[in-house]
Amino acid sequence: IDIELYDGNLYVWGAEEGQILKFTSGRYGDLPVPWIDQTKLNGRDVSSAIDMAIDGNIYLLQPDGKVDVMMANGFDRQVVPETINPPITKVTRFFVTGPPESGYIFLVEPLNERIIQIDKLSGKVIQQIRTRPEASVRFSELRYVYVDDAGRPVLYVVNGPQVLRMPLPAPPRPFRA
Repeated sequence: IDIELYDGNLYVWGAEEGQILKFTSGRYGDLPVPWIDQTKLNGRDVSSAIDMAIDGNIYLLQPDGKVDVMMANGFDRQVVPETINPPITKVTRFFVTGPPESGYIFLVEPLNERIIQIDKLSGKVIQQIRTRPEASVRFSELRYVYVDDAGRPVLYVVNGPQVLRMPLPAPPRPFRA
């Protein structure tokens, strides 16, 4: 189950299969209403999603790293991360930054001990965030990432019993042809 707060409303993913429940702000005595309109999914099955984020649009994370973008109670598009090395095997969580028309998605992939930053609109990989092999800290128990993007972006990484705080590294320069 994942719970998100947006614009005073409470959204719950996972309480009902394939459905987001919305608790409307100020209506504390009312039952939640189903947010997804099944007729607006265009045949897409979103029930395998493992995490949810909201920035005005609702994002549902699939285990393979693809992100379903929901808008106006239905499916809008899918963000597919571009191919990287090593390939994405299984992501477990994610974090979304910025307003709906810009920003990034940070994918947590514990098996490869990395956080993958992708463009929210195109799926272009910006960078892979990993620890150096000789570092005293490893992402061996990577669980969650939070990005504070007010000013210079800062990552908060939950790695087993540790909470690590670090500035978001600048993306690497592209290779010359």
